[in-house]
Amino acid sequence: MKSLMFRAAISAVFASSLSAGVNAETGLWEVYQQALRNDPTILASEMTLKATEERVDQSFSGLLPTLSATYSLSREQNERVAFDFDSNTSTLLQYDTESESDGETLNVNLSQVIYNHQTWLGLDISKKRALKAGVDHEVQKQSLIIRVSEAYFNILGAQDKVDFSSAEMNAIKQELEQTNQKFEVGLIAITDVHEAQARYDQAVADNIVAQNELDNALESLREITNEYYEKLQPLKPKFELRLPEPANVDKWLTEAEKNNLNFNASKIEKDIARETIKLNFAGHYPSLDLSGTFTDSENETTTLKPDPLPGDSRTRTVPSERTNLSLTLSVPIYSGGNTQSKVREAQSLFQQAVHNMEKSYRSAIRETKSAYLGIQASISAVKALEQSTVSSQAALEATQAGFEVGTRTIVDVLNATRTVFSAKQNLARAKYNYILNTLRLKQAAGTLSEQDLRLAGQLLKN
Repeated sequence: MKSLMFRAAISAVFASSLSAGVNAETGLWEVYQQALRNDPTILASEMTLKATEERVDQSFSGLLPTLSATYSLSREQNERVAFDFDSNTSTLLQYDTESESDGETLNVNLSQVIYNHQTWLGLDISKKRALKAGVDHEVQKQSLIIRVSEAYFNILGAQDKVDFSSAEMNAIKQELEQTNQKFEVGLIAITDVHEAQARYDQAVADNIVAQNELDNALESLREITNEYYEKLQPLKPKFELRLPEPANVDKWLTEAEKNNLNFNASKIEKDIARETIKLNFAGHYPSLDLSGTFTDSENETTTLKPDPLPGDSRTRTVPSERTNLSLTLSVPIYSGGNTQSKVREAQSLFQQAVHNMEKSYRSAIRETKSAYLGIQASISAVKALEQSTVSSQAALEATQAGFEVGTRTIVDVLNATRTVFSAKQNLARAKYNYILNTLRLKQAAGTLSEQDLRLAGQLLKN
């Protein structure tokens, strides 16, 4: 009877460990596609890229002519009272005059930059900023692949832990029930009951912690995709682990020096900072502008009072046309030291960009080495843990046999069971790390693409 109850407990433990592979629904590629549609970081990066590209057109517009036209209508009414002294009659005469004027005016204004060095430099800087925005967007796309993969495998690892702790808790619960039954018939002391109860309470606490870690892992993925997932595809039980091609860390470092996106972005930022020095120094240069104005106006005046003399017209029209062209040369003489201060500021920012570029370079080297060594370590760990799993399984079977003949206790069996599942959990984590380090290595080398994520997805159960 004791053996049958134990076998039931152990079966529950192993069944729970396999439950993650049953009815898996969502794979890594599907999760990534949802992240592309819903991740705020990648969507914001797309808008940043579009906005920065628009600034190139804005800078170029400063080199093109501007043309504007205005058309206006006006109406003016005049009333006047005049007095005149008639010496013949010695009387004061009053004259009332009233007129109305209608006018219309068309103004056409043209301006064109002939020479402005700052405008040309501003265009060059805008193009470089658009180029950097494109690189930054590629950085975010690669980062999304890594973030999705990390969140995905963190969920699988957390689910492994929940399955293990739940199965262990159920097995210890059965042990506790057996212990209580034995105590009631006087076969064991109360201290054995307390020990079993303490182990069960600890198992419950461990299960609560594991479930909380799983909830946090699920929430981390939802932050990216705006979706919750009940089931994710687990890893295949067996797949080949290989060193990256080429299997030479120095070649990967050379690749990172050429293609690491963060490093390339920092080089562009340094070029922008250098051009900004020239831009601000160009504040000392003169500028030459062409402007032209064409004005066409017509004014029509109608006399209402007094009546016109015979032969005179009541209405008088006065047309007018005027054209003006001018070249304006502006020479900066003194601006309170503002221009030179901007030059010094730009020089300091250039040095800042140089240091940031060096920081990016060192980070690229570190990340490449770390990922490459991580792959090597993961492969070695998987091999060792596979052997550990076999050994711990054999030890469990031997302990189980001893329990059945009375030479080992249920505590020994549960400890052996825990060792088996700990080895299985560590083995799965080592495989997750192998996949993640493979993706990180390509990210550090600047070659990570969606195809790499598809290949990683092929290691999952469909």
